[in-house]
Amino acid sequence: FSSGISFSSIQSLETICSFAFNECENLMKITIPCNVKFIGACTFYKCYSLAEVSFEKNSSLEYIDSLAFGWCSSLEDISLPSSLKKIGKNIFNND
Repeated sequence: FSSGISFSSIQSLETICSFAFNECENLMKITIPCNVKFIGACTFYKCYSLAEVSFEKNSSLEYIDSLAFGWCSSLEDISLPSSLKKIGKNIFNND
């Protein structure tokens, strides 16, 4: 079992669907490919060990939906790409 996820061989990925990694408690890091435009609601919800989220250079990310990183209590630092146009409610909620 790996503690990280890589999408390096999936160049056509544009959406990471809602709840895709919901409650993956051992997920520690992820790199979002540059062609991803949408991260769905609760995509990484309750990924308690997720500490590192990075975005590939020249990111196309436009929208992060509600609670995408909710209850990611180990996530302390994230740099959102400049391409981002819309952010849903409480994307980092830990309440």
